[in-house]
Amino acid sequence: MELERALRPCLERLARLESETRLQGDLGNLKAETDKTPQVKKMLGDLVAPKPDDDSEMEEAGTVPDAVELHISPGEKDHDDAMEPVAFLETTWNLVLVLGHAGVGWIDVVVAWLLLVASAGMQITFCWILTTRFFLGEPFDEGQIETARTWRRSVAHDHTYMDLAKTSLTSRVCKNDGSLIISTDQAALIQQINSFLGLEANEFEPAGFRPGILLAMLCILLWCLYLCNEFRTIFISLEAVAQIPRGTMTRIDNGRFKMISRVRFWTYCFLRGLRALIAGALLYAGVLWLGYTTSISDLILNAVALGAILEVDEMIFSALMPKKLQLKVQDLEAVKIHYGRMRSQIESVCIMVILAGLLSWPWFYIVDPLGQTMLAVKEAHCGGDQDFVVGPNEDQRMTMGFRSIPLQKVSGQTLTQWAVHDYISHEDSRTPWSKRC
Repeated sequence: MELERALRPCLERLARLESETRLQGDLGNLKAETDKTPQVKKMLGDLVAPKPDDDSEMEEAGTVPDAVELHISPGEKDHDDAMEPVAFLETTWNLVLVLGHAGVGWIDVVVAWLLLVASAGMQITFCWILTTRFFLGEPFDEGQIETARTWRRSVAHDHTYMDLAKTSLTSRVCKNDGSLIISTDQAALIQQINSFLGLEANEFEPAGFRPGILLAMLCILLWCLYLCNEFRTIFISLEAVAQIPRGTMTRIDNGRFKMISRVRFWTYCFLRGLRALIAGALLYAGVLWLGYTTSISDLILNAVALGAILEVDEMIFSALMPKKLQLKVQDLEAVKIHYGRMRSQIESVCIMVILAGLLSWPWFYIVDPLGQTMLAVKEAHCGGDQDFVVGPNEDQRMTMGFRSIPLQKVSGQTLTQWAVHDYISHEDSRTPWSKRC
């Protein structure tokens, strides 16, 4: 207890000194930030006075000011709010800003340039592959309708492919009979169309809600948002770099650009333009791929795969870039650009108009025509009368036709099926025919 009473004045004095030091530090920072504002300097004139040599005056006063209230005019506050910091993202495209000022060896420089070329080459290759006919496959167009009509006229009503229940192949394909061993591609296509358009087996017009069409447009919207964000980042980064003073040499002080050389500036602009071209190609290829996807279960997977392609440069930067270059890019200080109220409104309107145009193109030229073609393909496969078969009569040398049994009315109890079932379950079924005679 005596030790505690003895230390109490020392602890109180230490607390007062800490408060005084913190206050002087805050006032010094505030003054440094507002040196260019006469009004604020005037208000701070008495507050940032020199520190007294002795602490006796503060002890006699017995109080330490806790906070300083600073009033800033509305115009200055609005001006600060209008400045948007633009950070340099961790991507291979920003390497040109730090190369030559990162203190790395020539091996790291060569590796960095190789990774930049590799990331750009990979994305260009993906764009080319996505737009080729070998990847997209045969278009879902009039050719599919003609193929369906050929199938319907040739094998769909052939009595040879009628099952033991006397059900036509057409009825089994269109009703999704799981026991099919032929025309399985046609059955899978009909099932895919029904799932994409939300149709029942006997429906040929959607009731209104088409899940595949809706999901396709949502995935295209998601992809367009990815690319809108990419284009916005490209243009804002160009504007930020354009505000850095240009000269013959590049100077970076603790991550802050003091000056950028003209060669480095135009090289960065060229790389940003190349990135914009690649993003535009990815936008076009991605919309085509998503728009022509006819499997509702593949749409979301395709959209996620496209997002991974767009982030190839960031993944290469994080996984393969020399660590010292990574740290140098991370240390770059954000550059503030002016963002006024009018500019923000104009930009919002432009983005909405561009996004509406990007969605209108796939809807009118890809997705909605695809839905109409799907309906025509199903009509060609399953439209009209499904329950008849035809075959040649060799005795009379003419083609005969007769009615078949609809699939939904077959219960598996025809005479032929009963005979097959009886033979399967009979004990003598395991006895060879040669020993029965």
